[in-house]
Amino acid sequence: MVGELPSAVPITSYIPPVSSKEISGLNDGVWYFHARFKNQAGWGEVSHFRFQIDSQKPDYFEIKEIIREDLTEPKAKFVFNAEDKTSGIDFYEIQIDAKSPEIWQDDGRHIYETAVLWPGKHILIAKATDRAGNSLANSVEFIIEPLESPFITEWPKELESGEQLIIKGTTKYPNAQIIAWLERQDEYPSAQIITGLERQDEAAKSRTTRSDKDGNFIFAADEKPKDGVYGFWAEVMDERGAKSLPTEKITIAVKPSAFLRIGSKTINLLSVAVPIIALIVLMLFVVWYGWHKFNLFKKRLRKEVGEAEQALHKAFNLLREEIQEQIKLLEKTRNKRGLTKEEQKILKQLKKDLDDAERFVGKELKDIEKEVK
Repeated sequence: MVGELPSAVPITSYIPPVSSKEISGLNDGVWYFHARFKNQAGWGEVSHFRFQIDSQKPDYFEIKEIIREDLTEPKAKFVFNAEDKTSGIDFYEIQIDAKSPEIWQDDGRHIYETAVLWPGKHILIAKATDRAGNSLANSVEFIIEPLESPFITEWPKELESGEQLIIKGTTKYPNAQIIAWLERQDEYPSAQIITGLERQDEAAKSRTTRSDKDGNFIFAADEKPKDGVYGFWAEVMDERGAKSLPTEKITIAVKPSAFLRIGSKTINLLSVAVPIIALIVLMLFVVWYGWHKFNLFKKRLRKEVGEAEQALHKAFNLLREEIQEQIKLLEKTRNKRGLTKEEQKILKQLKKDLDDAERFVGKELKDIEKEVK
């Protein structure tokens, strides 16, 4: 039997007995289930069970920030005011910005306090959940003001590789923690790095320094930076965990040492000079080799020309002797008898041809000897 009375005697019997029964059509509110059991000895006592039905969200949920006297306080407090008349509020699910949600149980004071937050604008999203699992959400925006940023007063604009990097600055907060970053300009530190000296192939290392009683501080890099362009900026954090915004980034150029620069220039010069010298040597070798081959060719040519000249002399001498024999024969004939006009013409032409041939052959041989020298 189900009803709104806390005590009642059920009158409905189930024969055979049932192990379960579904009851529908009940409204939201407090209900009571009454049951008794019968065995061979008769009916037992009536048992009463209280249960609630709640299908509605909590009645209301309000969030109000508690005003902070110091807006740089990194923790914010909020009053959570929620009510669910039917089943009551069980817990709150709270998320700040993009962080993972957390479960918060109200201790009765209705005040929720955040963890330490970075300066800037934040949003708190909360969900009040009743004991029936129904929930009602609300949100509120709030701001954590930053501390005043420190000032970088002294730093080297240029540094030789191997020299120690020292940077000086000041802040209005004495005995405060100074958070700084030093890294190559194309890299960015993660939020967990306090001081980083970072290269493409090296892991970042963290380090902090503190301001003195007057607010002055000195940052000295643990490692001597290698050549490259670095950026440096700093923040300040007090004992509460409140932080400032970062300073403007300053640029530091780390150059190779003078010895390395000279060596580098020498290497660069040699990298240009050595190929040129090699090319010149190669050209000289080609010229010498060509000249040497030409001299060999010239010697062979001179030898061949000399042999040809000797053969030509020999052949011409034989021809001249043959012509002279013909001339002598015609002259002997002229002494015995007179030569005919045709014979006189042949004799005259033979003498002329012999003189012309001697001049031509002599000239050509001289020209050849001149060319092959």
